[in-house]
Amino acid sequence: MIFILGIAASPPTDANKEVYSTSPGSQPLPGASPASIPAVGVTGTGRNWLAGIICAYVCLCALYLMATPIGEAPDEMDHIRYVEHLVRFGSFAPISTGTSEPPYTMEARQPPAYYLLETGLMLAMGRAGKSIAPDLTGDPKIWHGSVLRYLHPPLSIDLLPWTYIMRATGIIMGIGTIILVYRAARQVFPSNEEMPLAVGAAAITGLLPQFTYLSAAVNNDNLATLVGAAIGYNLVCIVTLGPTWRHVAMLGVLLGAAVLTKTNLLIYIPVCLLVLLLPGLSAYPYTGSRWHRWRYTLLRFLRQRIPMLAILVLLCLVIGGWWIARNLVVYGDPLASRAVNQMVQQTFQASPIVFDRSDFALQAVLLLWSIDTHFGWFGWGVLRTALLLYVLYYALILLATIGIVLDLARRKLRGPQ
Repeated sequence: MIFILGIAASPPTDANKEVYSTSPGSQPLPGASPASIPAVGVTGTGRNWLAGIICAYVCLCALYLMATPIGEAPDEMDHIRYVEHLVRFGSFAPISTGTSEPPYTMEARQPPAYYLLETGLMLAMGRAGKSIAPDLTGDPKIWHGSVLRYLHPPLSIDLLPWTYIMRATGIIMGIGTIILVYRAARQVFPSNEEMPLAVGAAAITGLLPQFTYLSAAVNNDNLATLVGAAIGYNLVCIVTLGPTWRHVAMLGVLLGAAVLTKTNLLIYIPVCLLVLLLPGLSAYPYTGSRWHRWRYTLLRFLRQRIPMLAILVLLCLVIGGWWIARNLVVYGDPLASRAVNQMVQQTFQASPIVFDRSDFALQAVLLLWSIDTHFGWFGWGVLRTALLLYVLYYALILLATIGIVLDLARRKLRGPQ
């Protein structure tokens, strides 16, 4: 997101200067020369590399899908129970029961899009009113030497296939994410010489161990990643080509889907608003005194962008607003925060862990933990891969950071072209 905002805040380049100056409101491409239009899409050698990456991704996901016992991916059983409540009872599970009874699923706080998709799949397979979640007992040794969260007796044939079918949908969502990452990178780096950058972006995304592992699990992060990638791709198109009604409308639809997918995706709403407001302001011509120049520029800019912002917000509310309204009616606040806090206090009655934010050593440990889990940390946080792989991953991050700094310094010294 920072990368997208950085492009948006920069002045138009030679490749899109004409696009912004000719029709910044709705038709950015008429009059632009072919050289000024980035070559996007999946063609030639890029298509072959992308197909190879997707094949490797699917093979790795298939191995994770078959090797991971049911429930041993993070929070997988709670995600399955969310779907089961919809399948069996036709309603959303309550976040908090208000009694000493634990909630049906700890994931009841999540927006419904992913679970409705999985529910539709289960209903299409004749599971209406039936159970799809195995009744597993927690392994008491999970934090004392065992790598399994649950004890796993043999499952009945009636329950065996449904989790694996739901896992497969996550793999399909991951394929969409990889394609969108590739297309976004090609939009930014359109020349044939820069194609390896797009291929590398797709490979890093699709072959990251944590990504392939979670893609083969029942988890709403898979749909959240796909929706986030789609929003990112549309933002890149708006930044590089200028805002069009088609991209703005699609962005509104995707933001509505984000509201229905995962609360974390709400961060994209202010990002999208900023991206629509930042680029192209300097491209509007003006004459007269300083005050008149400023007023003329701002008013003309706002006349073009405010209708787009209105369409963006309207589509977002039409698609995702009903979930916010439901939370207001049922729980009294748009994100059901009070009910979530009650559920946590009800479920985890022990004293909460308090972190000292001034402890820099602890902050460093948490940072390293975040990077480790981004690369690959399996099971319920008890299975790690070889230490050498983490070292190599940190080395790649360091080299990438050095490369970015050197490139920025080179551009600064070279000055505007």
